[in-house]
Amino acid sequence: MGPAEFVEAPPRRLVGEGLLAGVLGTAAIIGTTFFGAWTGRSSLAGGEAGLGCALSLALYLSVVGAGRALVGIAALLGVCLDFRAP
Repeated sequence: MGPAEFVEAPPRRLVGEGLLAGVLGTAAIIGTTFFGAWTGRSSLAGGEAGLGCALSLALYLSVVGAGRALVGIAALLGVCLDFRAP
């Protein structure tokens, strides 16, 4: 059975792991930007560290075997979130 033929709900472990990865990735991207703005470090506030966090999230997802579409979407949304963070 391939991924397109999967008709049941995903296991709770995978749902929990996905939510944890998303929440931690979002917190890392926004947290580095806020910490940089709070301390006055332009490298953190400028977004370079947030891009590193988004890249780390995409790399983690590709290592654990997530699909290419999920990795691409997570990377794209991570970069967009980094550019939108103050």
